[in-house]
Amino acid sequence: MNAIDASKPAKVADRVYASIKQMVISYDIRPGQQIPIEDLAEHLLVSVTPVREALNRLLNDGLITRRAARGFYNRDIDLKELTDLFQLRGSLAISAFLFVLRSDMRQQIPDLLQQARQGGPNKGPLPICATMINALGNREMLRIYNNIIDKIHFVWQIYAASEQGAQDIAAYRADLYRLLTEQDLAGCIDVIDRNIKNQVNALESTIQHGLGLLFSQSPPFPRNAATMA
Repeated sequence: MNAIDASKPAKVADRVYASIKQMVISYDIRPGQQIPIEDLAEHLLVSVTPVREALNRLLNDGLITRRAARGFYNRDIDLKELTDLFQLRGSLAISAFLFVLRSDMRQQIPDLLQQARQGGPNKGPLPICATMINALGNREMLRIYNNIIDKIHFVWQIYAASEQGAQDIAAYRADLYRLLTEQDLAGCIDVIDRNIKNQVNALESTIQHGLGLLFSQSPPFPRNAATMA
């Protein structure tokens, strides 16, 4: 039972949103499955009001869908959409690197790389692209980047856990650290392009593997998923 502490009403909605968002992007609520509002409220020990608010926020984020007169549904896993998102992620990374390496911010590169290496509390290294975008202070660019990360979360985790994916990511990070230190913009762009191509080429098999994992076991939530078809 993932109870939400209702002792701080101002923050209840945000915590409900975060909890449901994690279920959605991890596909604890399966692709294309209707999202049961009452069951979610019972699961989180809250009223249906913050659940509805959270679902409307997730709808605005593009993380779930809504069908007329039928309610909210989790997003399907779509190859074309994911391909576009991975390519857009690469374009954002290139834009961030262009700005950093062509401005006075290039002097901050050693510090930014150190931040990426250190990561956050109890976390591994931070994505270099996210570190660069965050340093730019462009909230809209960071919002778009984080939204893409949420939408590709499920397939990205599967790809990163695979042997080939882990090797590709390790090589990508090593190359970028070296090229950023050398302030080699053209080299960085080539590495980003190659990384995105690797991920896109692996998408179809990654999706198939992910769907196999999802439907080979009982869904973590909701327990009465069969009634939600």
